[in-house]
Amino acid sequence: MKIHAALLIFPSLLICGIVGCATSRQAGWERAAQTSAIDQPSDAAVLMAQADQAWEGRDTRQGLLQAIDAYERVLVADAHHKGALTRLSRAYYFLADGYTEDPEEKKRLWEKGTTYGERALGTSPEFLARVKETGNVGEAVQILGMDYIAPIYWTATNLGKWARLEGFTTMLKYKKQIKGMIERVTALDETFFYGAPHRYWGAYYAVAPSFAGGDMRKSEASFRRALEIEPNYFGTRVLFADYYARKAGDRALFEEMLRYVLEGDPKVLPDIVPEQKVEQEKARRLMARIDEFFEPDEAGEGGDVSDE
Repeated sequence: MKIHAALLIFPSLLICGIVGCATSRQAGWERAAQTSAIDQPSDAAVLMAQADQAWEGRDTRQGLLQAIDAYERVLVADAHHKGALTRLSRAYYFLADGYTEDPEEKKRLWEKGTTYGERALGTSPEFLARVKETGNVGEAVQILGMDYIAPIYWTATNLGKWARLEGFTTMLKYKKQIKGMIERVTALDETFFYGAPHRYWGAYYAVAPSFAGGDMRKSEASFRRALEIEPNYFGTRVLFADYYARKAGDRALFEEMLRYVLEGDPKVLPDIVPEQKVEQEKARRLMARIDEFFEPDEAGEGGDVSDE
């Protein structure tokens, strides 16, 4: 029996040695129990209004950092302020995505974004009870309604980005949880944040290997559905070019998506002008490398879109 047990353990040790064991983390709702606040709801309301005003200046890294500081001051007055927690989850995602190229800093910021999102989810007693009962976060979020769609989404996207940088085994560890969360967002409102759930599936199906659910046809369909919902959200087109067109070998699609972004007006969606400008900068960097990604004589009819 001891020999059999050793044989079962060995493959796991071998995998860990090659690609690294999955990274574990403490959930935000568990960390929330360790926080303290003044508990002054009236002060929190005033501070939240100030933070929302600071949020309008997020078109620079310094402006975004000032907004983050303002929202974190809200939590000093009310540690369970769901609005501030949710906005911090989104803010840390944007800070990592748009204002740093350092992988280690990105990991740290996306992990913080995950924690704040989890703390927002933890303001639901029903959710916490379901997590305690089942131990399954992806299943537990299914009881949450529209008032929790934003923290579900921002938690999932932060967690997915963090896990991907941590490595393959960490991605596998959190895959089902993230999938369950995005499925809940899709079920609640497929149009949320300019088609965000379909945008997520587009990237997921393109990046994942076939044995983990990767499917290039599903990827294309998901990206196109996101564009049907909001054709002027530049992030969808940048991801479509970067994740799908490159893998499919479709130079024409790559160029079409990025030119739309580069020639577009970021103010067409007035609520997210800073995010749109960040996507335009991503598009510029990708377009500058087009000949690196595709052979010069590539016709752009699309390459092999198999899932292998």
